Amino acid sequence: MGLRITAMLAIAGAITGFFLALAIPPRYEASATLRFLRLPGIPQSMYDQESRLMLDAAAVRALTRESLTVFIGRNSRLRERLSSDPVDEVIDKLRQGTRIEFASLPGGVKGISIRYEDDDADDALDTARELAVQIASLAKSASLNNDGKEVTELAGLPFVAPAGVTVPLATSLGFLAGLIAGLLACLVSRTPSQILER
Repeated sequence: MGLRITAMLAIAGAITGFFLALAIPPRYEASATLRFLRLPGIPQSMYDQESRLMLDAAAVRALTRESLTVFIGRNSRLRERLSSDPVDEVIDKLRQGTRIEFASLPGGVKGISIRYEDDDADDALDTARELAVQIASLAKSASLNNDGKEVTELAGLPFVAPAGVTVPLATSLGFLAGLIAGLLACLVSRTPSQILER
């Protein structure tokens, strides 16, 4: 009897988790990583320091109102949003969804991690990709050795993945919660004499 109740609660939990996940709007996070190019003969300490300076300058400039206004103007999907949303609202959404961080890559290489979160996977990926292009340009202009050469390159193809609650995660957590509730119900329903008999 106890096993039947436990199984029923576990299944009920899984079903509840499944439908809750369907009701919650999906979120996606796209990632793009740039790596700083290192000139031959440059000491690691100097490379690290200049990489950090270029990142800091590029990250600050990328999220200014002026840069984001230009960014929106170049992006057809974001321009379409201006027909229904004020430009400041679109800029705020871009700022809230964007994370630009220093990245340590294999082999002592430094880089820039660019992540953007949106409720549409394609929009998230396009935005992260285009932000990477803009940040690469800003890092180049911030280089101390500004000889016109590129200072970064893509460390890999940009990709997108679900963020937050997903259907498999919510279903699994619901199943687990139901299973635990069922086991606790079985334990509580036993009388002290039954526990002592065991």
